[in-house]
Amino acid sequence: MADQVPRRRLGEALFDRPIPPGDACRRLLEVKALLREGKDPVTTRRVNRAARSADTENTIQAIADDWLAMKQKEWSAVHH
Repeated sequence: MADQVPRRRLGEALFDRPIPPGDACRRLLEVKALLREGKDPVTTRRVNRAARSADTENTIQAIADDWLAMKQKEWSAVHH
């Protein structure tokens, strides 16, 4: 018995942290709907995550560009 691998609680294998049962049920229904449409849920999740990441990067880039333009007036050519 001591050699057995401890069992994980529901949700820990798929997610970083345990999730409430209501969220697990909702996510399961979303996955089943994607499968009915013939879509791969893992690929769909990765594409959505990449799109969110790209949106965030664009926002950070825009803020950095604005800040740099503002600071350029104060800096000498050595800094920029």
